[in-house]
Amino acid sequence: SLGEEVEKLTELLANSRDGQQVNVNPLVMSTSSTT
Repeated sequence: SLGEEVEKLTELLANSRDGQQVNVNPLVMSTSSTT
């Protein structure tokens, strides 16, 4: 159903957001520690 598709998409978006945050945080920490 449409509702199920929307739930899947929102889950994928949430997962990708978490992945981006996990990838970005180490970079931010490394840059802040070097400066």
